Amino acid sequence: MLIADYNKDALPDIAVLDKDLGQYEIFVKKTWQASITDYNARRNRIYLQWDVPPADFGAVSYYRVFRDTTQEIRPEMQYRQVFENYLEDYEVDEYSAFWYGVQAVYENGLESDLSEPVYIEFYYPERYAKRPS
Repeated sequence: MLIADYNKDALPDIAVLDKDLGQYEIFVKKTWQASITDYNARRNRIYLQWDVPPADFGAVSYYRVFRDTTQEIRPEMQYRQVFENYLEDYEVDEYSAFWYGVQAVYENGLESDLSEPVYIEFYYPERYAKRPS
């Protein structure tokens, strides 16, 4: 038996070798990737919502939300840890722009794949609209 990360998802996979037949089979652990299903920017906040993993993946302990100024979301850019499948970000300034990503952490400590990042701009032009004289 060999243990390695064959599908490069940072989770160990198992290869079983049948010495008699000279064949092997790889058992790849299935992973789930969050999908950000709703997001918007409103007055002084950004809202994100994502789907939850199917029950057969296990119980989710919490979600990691990443926020970065580049599309290449790095692990050190973890922004929040939340227990529901949504986030309201009130730490935004006018003309802010961020990339967000989400990752589930299961009760057994395993992590899901990181979601595809989404780009959200916070721009509130009404504040700068010309006022009637």
